[in-house]
Amino acid sequence: MARVNEKLASLNWAQFSPLADPTRRAIFTRLMEHPAAVKVLAAEMPISQPAISQHLKVLKEADLILDERQGRYRLYSANPQALEALSLQFGQLRDCLLDDGESQGTASGEFDSVDRAMQQWARLWPEHDPLSVGLIVRLRLVARHLERLSELAASRHQLNVVQVLLLATLDRIEPPHESTLTELSKVSFMSLPATARHLDQTEKRGLISRRPDENDARSNLIRITDKGREVLHKIMNSQRQYEHAPVYQMTGDDQLRLARMLRSLMRDLGTIQG
Repeated sequence: MARVNEKLASLNWAQFSPLADPTRRAIFTRLMEHPAAVKVLAAEMPISQPAISQHLKVLKEADLILDERQGRYRLYSANPQALEALSLQFGQLRDCLLDDGESQGTASGEFDSVDRAMQQWARLWPEHDPLSVGLIVRLRLVARHLERLSELAASRHQLNVVQVLLLATLDRIEPPHESTLTELSKVSFMSLPATARHLDQTEKRGLISRRPDENDARSNLIRITDKGREVLHKIMNSQRQYEHAPVYQMTGDDQLRLARMLRSLMRDLGTIQG
C-alpha cells in the first residue's frame, strides 16, 4: 500500500482540483455529454447565469474545457486532452495496484509502457492528442511484431515472408491454380524483377512450377506444386498455433469489431495522397 500512496502523491492532480467543487463537477460532466452555451447551462442548473460563467472561467483556466464562438453564442465543451490525461494517470495508478496484487480477478496488462509514454505526451506536448498518438504507436508495434513473427515462421522452411505470400496467392487461386508474373507482382506489391527473383528461389526448391502460356508466347503460367502446398500449410498451421496465436484466440466478436475498425482506417489512410 505504501507504493500505491507514493504513486498517488506523484500524480499530477493540480489540473483537476477545480473538479473538487460539486457544481463545477456537474458542469464538466454535462459538457462531456455535449457542448453547450452559458444560457443553456443556466437553464439546466439551479444557479444563475453569472455563477455559471464564473465556474466556466475556472474550468477553462485549468484547461479542462474548451470554448468556441458560434454566431452570437460561445459554446463550451470538455477538453478531450484533459480527459485522456486523467485516464492515463488513473491507468498508472491501476498498474501499481495490479503489480502490488491488490486487485483481484482482473486481467493484467491492460495498461502498458505506451500508456505511460502517452501520459508524458499529454503533459509535455498538450497540443497533440495523446490517445491518437498512442494508437499510431500501437499499430506500428503490432505491424512490427507480426512481420517479425511471420519471418520467423517462414525461416523455419528456408523461405521469407514474400515467398510465403506468393505461395499463398497461388494456392487460393481457382483451379488450375495458375497465375502470371505480372499478376503475382501486383499481389506482392513488388517490382517484376524482384518478384521474379523470389519465384526463381521457390522454383529451385520445387515449390512452384512454370509452363509456357499458350495464349501469350512471352509469358509463363506459374502454379504451386504439391510440395509447395505442403510447406505452405505447415507454415500456416505454425502461425495459427504459435506465431499468430493471439489473433486466432480472439473472440469472434472482438475479431469482427477489430476488422471493421481496421477496414475503415485502411480506407481512410488510403485516400491521403503523398
